[in-house]
Amino acid sequence: MLPLFLGLALTICRIGTLRHELQSKPVQAAAVALGLGVFSQLPAWGWDFCYQWGLKAKVFASFGGFDAAWLANPQLAFANPQYPPLWPTLVSFGMAFGVSAENAAGFWTALLRVGLASTFWSLASAGGWWKRWLAAASAVFAPVLFRPFFFGYAEPLVAFLLAAVVTVVAGKQRLQPGWSWLHASLLGLAKVEGLLWLTCLAAASWKRSGGRYRLAFALSCVPATAWFFWLQKVALGKSPLDLRWGHLGARLFSLPGALLVAGTEPLLATLVFGLAVFAGWGSTPLPRASLGFAFGLAVVYLAGPHPLPWWLANSLVRVLAVPVPALLASALVSERAETINHRNQPPA
Repeated sequence: MLPLFLGLALTICRIGTLRHELQSKPVQAAAVALGLGVFSQLPAWGWDFCYQWGLKAKVFASFGGFDAAWLANPQLAFANPQYPPLWPTLVSFGMAFGVSAENAAGFWTALLRVGLASTFWSLASAGGWWKRWLAAASAVFAPVLFRPFFFGYAEPLVAFLLAAVVTVVAGKQRLQPGWSWLHASLLGLAKVEGLLWLTCLAAASWKRSGGRYRLAFALSCVPATAWFFWLQKVALGKSPLDLRWGHLGARLFSLPGALLVAGTEPLLATLVFGLAVFAGWGSTPLPRASLGFAFGLAVVYLAGPHPLPWWLANSLVRVLAVPVPALLASALVSERAETINHRNQPPA
């Protein structure tokens, strides 16, 4: 528990250039402290938090770790025991200081807002001051990540760690390979799709990364992979994914209709995700990784056990919202836009 806490705390303190600005501008530092104090007063109460993340945090706090018998209990399958341990571990760490799981998650979420603002500031650091502030504001007020109904969910943690890894692979933050391994490993442990993001980012940035950073990326998959193997052995048994061609083909044929039945929000989320990928293309490896992530996500939906309309309606909006703020923040100073502006400048 303590290594995970220290790893995330160091990541929040290490990533982003906003901290350098705040050291020389006390008024802005006071604003950040005030925002942290206000946002940390919002306790978590979303359904997934009450019956999945928060429930596991309470169990982990009671047992002092991961109880395999509890994870393997078929009557508790609604708690999704296959989810990686980082978020409930962090919440249970806060509970060790005498606060409730809801308040501990509220504090962590407020801290993640500050971390996201710092990271997005770093992504837009090559732009003007208004671009940096716009990028930071998009992190603080991300419309889906911090929606009250989703409060206490793990998506803000995934969004922060994803943006932190992007700042490293895009060269916005110069860190040693050990730090890069730490950020990427935490991303894989944040949520199931964190490992998919890690794989897609590694593939998208493989050519531009040095040998040591490639090794760091490869080794960063080890913690999450070890978790899934351990969980498969002691708790889950058979994988819930059905990769038979007949099953995949039938679900693929019904996917467009299921997306329409799911409602307006999943359709809008898909549209916004596609536009954000287009806007950020050429800025960082994240847009290319997002395309790979979309393909992998589609395979998971097709191979999964749940009815597609219900599954899309309850998860697609949150899953696709994770990379959108980082895509837009990096698009503010996209290399493609800078190249076009440079070409349009008259000769001296």
